[in-house]
Amino acid sequence: MCDDPVRAANLAKANEVRYARADLKRKLNDRPPSYGHELLLDPPPELERVKIAEFLTWLPGVNIKRGKAIMLGIVHTDTLTIGKASLVTREKLVERIKHYQPSRRMGASRMAVAA
Repeated sequence: MCDDPVRAANLAKANEVRYARADLKRKLNDRPPSYGHELLLDPPPELERVKIAEFLTWLPGVNIKRGKAIMLGIVHTDTLTIGKASLVTREKLVERIKHYQPSRRMGASRMAVAA
């Protein structure tokens, strides 16, 4: 497919990162909300270059508007990556996420009441 070994290696590495990020997105939906907090506080190498605004939209119950509200006053640019953010910034984000992210129990109880 590709004659250049450097290009082939880069493509393989990019695919690995894409698959790892897709796996993390699936895990974020399957596990409790605290898993997202753990990822933000101690990010794996695949998340180092992900923008915080994008990562927040991966969390259950957080859309773009809610993500911007979470970042307000903590992160002053949409382009800041998780790897570039300080630990203090990430800790503040986790505290704010806890406030804005709905718990799964609330959603389950609403479903039970509606049924």
